[in-house]
Amino acid sequence: MDDLTESQLLELFEDDSNFEYLRDYFVLKHTNLICIKAASLENNNYNFLTLQGLYYSFGIIVKRDYDKAYELYSQSFGNPIAIDSLGVCYWNGEGVEKDIFKSKELFQRATDLNDDKAMRCLAHYKEEFDNFI
Repeated sequence: MDDLTESQLLELFEDDSNFEYLRDYFVLKHTNLICIKAASLENNNYNFLTLQGLYYSFGIIVKRDYDKAYELYSQSFGNPIAIDSLGVCYWNGEGVEKDIFKSKELFQRATDLNDDKAMRCLAHYKEEFDNFI
């Protein structure tokens, strides 16, 4: 993964289909740039709010803060990764009260948007979900 110029990054930011590439680029190469770039964009950009949420969830560059991650994912609701991440928040009770039913609903919603991780979560937690029904 080569370094990108600022103009190349800004061009990639304009197209939502570049989300996964940009996520990997920042996580693997330039984790310190995400907050700067995200702050320069409008607050309603779902992809970058999701990225910021991931940083807070995993403690990348910033101190791990599940409440902040939950808040960012909640603002990123147009993004299937954010929806899946909210499902994880509800499953684990991270930043929000634990709620298995809400978790399953969110995983299903993200699955409906073709999010592979949410599909795996539904399959992995199937027995636990079935026990609560």
